[in-house]
Amino acid sequence: MKYFFYFAAVLSACAAVYHVAAILSHTDNSPVWRHMLFCFISITGAWALVKRPSWLFYPLIVLTLQQLYSHGTYLFVKYRDEHSIHWISVGVLILMPVITYAVWIDRKRNQAKVQKHL
Repeated sequence: MKYFFYFAAVLSACAAVYHVAAILSHTDNSPVWRHMLFCFISITGAWALVKRPSWLFYPLIVLTLQQLYSHGTYLFVKYRDEHSIHWISVGVLILMPVITYAVWIDRKRNQAKVQKHL
């Protein structure tokens, strides 16, 4: 499971790179502050997925819900209007819930280890 979290951390770091590139190239209509925010979130997320602090699950739920709404809406509109699939959104819609579930499982395992040692 450790390697899954490393893989997820690399994906999160790639998202940060994407947002930096979007800031520099002005490739979409999103404001710079939004890309800066998600760059920070992605870098923090990469760190958190490697370290997996006990509190990670709760902000990750919020982020996952936001990403499902944002990327789900974008995927739907892009397909409806342009008849094309935005594959990054497909990946986000699949991976964010899987990552969140993995963090929850990891958290439960760590709690069980602590309880066992008490």
